[in-house]
Amino acid sequence: MESLTKELRCRKSALKPIQITKRNNITNHNGTDDGIASDEEEPLSPAARLFHEPNFNIYIIAILAFKNPIDVRVVYEKLPQTLLKHPRFSSLQVVDDKNGGIMKWVPTNVNLDNHIIIPNIPQTLETPDKFLEEYLYNLSKTSIDSSQPMWDLHLLNLKTSDETEAMGILRVHHSLGDGTSLMSLLLACTRQTSNPDAVPTVPTNKASKAGWFSSYSYRGGGPWWQRCFMTFCMVWWLVWNTLVDVGHFMATALFLEDTETPIKAPVGVELNPKRFAYRTVSLDDMKLIKNAMNVTINDVAIGVTQAGLSQYLNRRYGEGQKDEGATEKKNNLPKKKIRLRSTLLINIRPSSGIQALADMMEKNTEAKWGNWIGFVILPLTVGIRDDPLDYVRDAKATTERKKHSLEALYSFSVASMVLKLFHIKAANTPLTHTTLGFSNLVGPQEEIGFYGHVIDFIAPSCYGHPHVVDDKNGGIMKWVPTNVNLDNHIIIPNIPQTLETPDKFLEEYLYNLSKTSIDSSQPMWDLHLLNLKTSDETEAMGILRVHHSLGDGTSLMSLLLACTRQTSNPDAVPTVPTNKASKAGWFSSYSYRGGGPWWQRCFMTFCMGLMINFQSCVNKMTIVLSVDENTIPDPQRLLDDFEASLKLMKEAVYAKALAQGRGGHA
Repeated sequence: MESLTKELRCRKSALKPIQITKRNNITNHNGTDDGIASDEEEPLSPAARLFHEPNFNIYIIAILAFKNPIDVRVVYEKLPQTLLKHPRFSSLQVVDDKNGGIMKWVPTNVNLDNHIIIPNIPQTLETPDKFLEEYLYNLSKTSIDSSQPMWDLHLLNLKTSDETEAMGILRVHHSLGDGTSLMSLLLACTRQTSNPDAVPTVPTNKASKAGWFSSYSYRGGGPWWQRCFMTFCMVWWLVWNTLVDVGHFMATALFLEDTETPIKAPVGVELNPKRFAYRTVSLDDMKLIKNAMNVTINDVAIGVTQAGLSQYLNRRYGEGQKDEGATEKKNNLPKKKIRLRSTLLINIRPSSGIQALADMMEKNTEAKWGNWIGFVILPLTVGIRDDPLDYVRDAKATTERKKHSLEALYSFSVASMVLKLFHIKAANTPLTHTTLGFSNLVGPQEEIGFYGHVIDFIAPSCYGHPHVVDDKNGGIMKWVPTNVNLDNHIIIPNIPQTLETPDKFLEEYLYNLSKTSIDSSQPMWDLHLLNLKTSDETEAMGILRVHHSLGDGTSLMSLLLACTRQTSNPDAVPTVPTNKASKAGWFSSYSYRGGGPWWQRCFMTFCMGLMINFQSCVNKMTIVLSVDENTIPDPQRLLDDFEASLKLMKEAVYAKALAQGRGGHA
């Protein structure tokens, strides 16, 4: 694992200035070029720029489990013909200082060696699953160098307990697109194994293609006055639900918080790396429940989530009590109703579709793309129920009401207005007052292959390092203690073994360093260590870089000297006049800005210790957790609760059908 961490750290610490130069080709690992159409520079959308803010710097990852080993040569060969045909994956995101500092997409050369990562895997691994877990955990500590297109693909020929032969991890910065668009693009790069010329087919919602108001009109029969009256009632219901949801959204943004529970993450959790855990369950079991109850797969997914969280919280509340085995069977939840809500990111733009994206890559046609994201606050039911199907009934009632509301469109519109009127930093996006995030993405119905590699399942999730925003302190700046990961602060650059002018190398290194800044989602200092002999007859150089907000020059120099000792007396500090140095605790803290006017307080940091994703693929549904290990120390037990809840629901459906059969027979 040390080599893995070192490899990721070295990739992150590269200091490369962004070259704002248009390119028309892609360089593969053989040094040859594959031509692509050159696109004109265009500005980033407000939502895409938002994902570059330190308080909302989000990466999407998609874990692809393959049934056969990965042929790296084929991946190098196929990527330029598919994924890189999309201009977002072959463009830099650069700041145009000559045009008001706006960010633009600029086509560039794509060197696949910088994007395809093949880690060294020990030949003998006792626990491959643990290796994969640690790899993903270390990956969440890193970011992608903005001097190149912001995506990479990690290829691991690693057999796991899921009986898969290899794993691919596609990591994409959220500024490149929303989750639905990126999943569609990924599927457009695959083909059906039974028909290599056909793209996958996914279940579609006909109503969604008809537009926003397709669900709000009356389609029944009857005389004209009845149709008009029913249409009026449905429109009134839409307006009323929207007003209620908007009020609830604003209250949540301003003051309405979820109940403090063991899974409610504290402020600062968004700075921590994430643990990823996943579990595959039977999609056929979920379809059985769906058909028996006349609901949707999404309703079943939310019902399973509510049931699993209820069991998990019941156990957490019972921890520490005598006879914990018996306690787990009791209702240990607080008597007061628990307010526990999820933030859903909704794609409000109809998707281009897999075929349209495949045509774009193969025939250079146009397809809709971008981040058109609205937010919906979804209340979740927490409680111990005798009938496990009650969780699904509650989910159906909640989602049906949310479908008849324009909350997502409202949140998208307000966010866009804030971005345009009050500068991008004012929109810090929801929502620190909710407990978790949730998504459910539709996958392929047939078995598919990614460049000939058969996919067993897909497990998407996300992570980010947002800044903390507090809306209760009138805009003051504060120091908040956090964990310090030295891998993010100690930088060891690669130095060529043969250097004709070491002094010139050091000069260029310092010059490039001055072009970069320290990520404000971590304590704002770093230490660069260079074993470099210079003309000053020194053997090495250390460069300590500190943001001035940590202290004035005298205080910081005093603190640095306080870390040294006299060579003649190793127990004695240097004898120089010093001022009272700033406390070292500042180096384990980060600052945040809170308060501000009402419109700024309405958009806060995405601060969650738990993200739940459901992803279907053929006959499997994969449940993926992205957790803060301090908040959810046992994600596998939570997955056990989800799986057990689905089993109980399936058994309840069978029991209900059996009872109805006996009643009909009688």
